[in-house]
Amino acid sequence: MFGEFRLRATREGLLQQTISLYGFAKVDDGANVAQPLTMNWVSSKELEGVSMLPMCRLDPTAAQSLMDELWECGLRPSEGTGSAGALAATQKHLEDMRKLVFIAVEKNLS
Repeated sequence: MFGEFRLRATREGLLQQTISLYGFAKVDDGANVAQPLTMNWVSSKELEGVSMLPMCRLDPTAAQSLMDELWECGLRPSEGTGSAGALAATQKHLEDMRKLVFIAVEKNLS
């Protein structure tokens, strides 16, 4: 039995600048533990038509857990989508509205 695969993310290294990923699946009285990833070099010529397999597959629960772990490590989405992007857009909108209100107030006071 393989068990439910999980990934853990932690900050490590000098000045905590490295994110380390650990993979494991608990089973009965132990665990299957992932080992370091192996990379295989393929030339540019050989890349054409190469069928790549995924490095690993995660069910939605494990993927969400990894996302939460990375968030705890201080990583945030970079493209500004999702709740972080929505918050930034709302903040920008409020800033614009404040400017418009101050312009209107200044015109009324003149």
